[in-house]
Amino acid sequence: MGSKLPFLVPQTVERAIGGQTLKFYPISVKAIFKLAVLAKPISQAFSVLFGGEDQPNKITQRPIPGMKDPDGRLVFEITSEAVPADLVKLRQDRKAEAIEVLFKALTEGRNTLLACELICDSLRDVYTKPTMEDAQALNDEIPIESLMLYLGALAEVNQKVFTPFVEGLKPAGRNGVSPAKVAPAAATATS
Repeated sequence: MGSKLPFLVPQTVERAIGGQTLKFYPISVKAIFKLAVLAKPISQAFSVLFGGEDQPNKITQRPIPGMKDPDGRLVFEITSEAVPADLVKLRQDRKAEAIEVLFKALTEGRNTLLACELICDSLRDVYTKPTMEDAQALNDEIPIESLMLYLGALAEVNQKVFTPFVEGLKPAGRNGVSPAKVAPAAATATS
């Protein structure tokens, strides 16, 4: 599928899922409006699960005076300070909660079908003109593990769409300003 306007050539993401290499395209403008229902829970969960966190511990290295390896290079001592247990627990709790929110959002009512519509829209080499029947067939057969892999690729290729949602959902900083037709397959992904 080619664009007549060279500056509109879409970026794609390829993923091997269930033994097939699938090319994900950015979702169409028509599909973006359907995204609003899922945007907040998906963005919140992805920001917690995949967002960069501060270094979990402090790692330092210093050269050991007078020590060299057999090739004559300096030998370094590496130290790591333990992360406070309460911080580890807090991060684990936040990730568990994010997974629960994401799972509920995707399995609630019509949302799984909506996610399948977005997937069909993105898989343009497979679904040249996706229909509700395509989305329903995918929805009826797709295992949750594969759905998550598809959604991960969908989020990656649509980063410019998802980023404003993720940024808008981050907690405020110190000064109150926010930091800026495929057979469903077994879940195996490579990139």
